Amino acid sequence: MLGTKSKYLKRNPYTPSTPPAAAAFLPFSSAVTIKRISYQDTNYRRSIPAEEHLSICLRFLATGDSYRTIAGSFRAGISTVSMLIPDVVAAIWDCLVEEFMAVPGAEEWR
Repeated sequence: MLGTKSKYLKRNPYTPSTPPAAAAFLPFSSAVTIKRISYQDTNYRRSIPAEEHLSICLRFLATGDSYRTIAGSFRAGISTVSMLIPDVVAAIWDCLVEEFMAVPGAEEWR
């Protein structure tokens, strides 16, 4: 029984793994950002992990592929990808805006 159960716990080999760019971004993101792009598992489905959300979003931003192409490569629905990308981009913006887009002071305007 243990042998048959373990084969169902393995990761799908056709799903792309988290790219190095997504893994490199995770230390910069705050716990609030990770929590914001994470969803809860339900009785009917398992949620897509936050790393996968970030991978999908970075793939879209880097390549400019259509939602259909990205959905096919990550084996996710087109509607899932179309809802996920704006959420992740907004979370990244909220996380990094204060650090990298500082409001100029009075001295900088002169």
